[in-house]
Amino acid sequence: MRIPKVSQISFLLASACLCASCAGPHAASNSDTPPESPVSEVQQSEPVVALTNDEVAEKYASEYTLSDSTPSHYDQDTTLTVNEVLGMVNDDGIIETEINGHIVYHPVSMSWNLLGIINLYEETHDSRLLKVAQDNVKYLLDGSTVIDGSRWFEYQFEHSRGELRMDVPWVSGMAQGMVLSVLSRMYDITHDDKYIPLMREIFQSFSVQKSTEGHWFTNLMKCPDSSSECMYFEEYPAAVDSQNTHVVNGHMYAIIGLYDYYRITKDALAASYINAGSYAQLHSLDLYRNPGAPSYYAMTNFGHKTWGAPEKYHEGVIAELRFIAEICQNDEFHQQASLLEQDHS
Repeated sequence: MRIPKVSQISFLLASACLCASCAGPHAASNSDTPPESPVSEVQQSEPVVALTNDEVAEKYASEYTLSDSTPSHYDQDTTLTVNEVLGMVNDDGIIETEINGHIVYHPVSMSWNLLGIINLYEETHDSRLLKVAQDNVKYLLDGSTVIDGSRWFEYQFEHSRGELRMDVPWVSGMAQGMVLSVLSRMYDITHDDKYIPLMREIFQSFSVQKSTEGHWFTNLMKCPDSSSECMYFEEYPAAVDSQNTHVVNGHMYAIIGLYDYYRITKDALAASYINAGSYAQLHSLDLYRNPGAPSYYAMTNFGHKTWGAPEKYHEGVIAELRFIAEICQNDEFHQQASLLEQDHS
């Protein structure tokens, strides 16, 4: 099977795809130049080494009472047309992603494509769209790998941004979460139970401990107040620990993926991971808020210097905070979203 070409479908999900790593050629550029922007110094957290991911998650089992009725964050109207979708596929029915002249396997870009196609299928019930979705989900799964029961969606191209270097193969908490959302949405439209064990394999990757060898993306750190553990899902789990920056929207897309898995399965451990990740988000505002201006892309000093504070990304973070407020049934997230809107809107 040919590996897929960049699709404009990803960019039509403008209300959601606002970060530099969502989709498209800019997103996965191999040598992005950091923007000129103000940089603040924030107090850095310390790692947590004595507890497992599951142990920390379970400490937050009762932190929030999760909604059972909130629809997927991605279940929304789309501006796509059937002809646009059918015009994007290659001879094998696959939507290709091209970066720097090379066709690449890009889990996040493919996930954005699929989420838009699924929404359009729900609106039109055109069987051709369902076939495109099924073919591209198969492509996505065929490119994944299972290690010790966890399914990983590996990037097979190097990625760099400033001093950050992601060597092949690398994984992303954002990608793992977004593919969870894709499979949950496929379950929504097909009610095919085959997606449930696949989702469980992806969910298991959240439990994999941080290490110097092998894949991981769940990062346990002391919360900014140092009184409890914060669980961050790293969009870019770096080999150099100081480069693990807690990218804000990457972390929240992982939470959204966990919620999509939870609303299908009602998995109690998944609920605990949602609560733990959401607690970390709520207690980290001062790490990425940029008073009077767009918020920072990431939470650490290295992240501030590497990505700055992109305006459109700021808008997406506000929307994601409001979604987490709904699933956690907690108005503090709405209050933080409103504060960011006051900073810049």
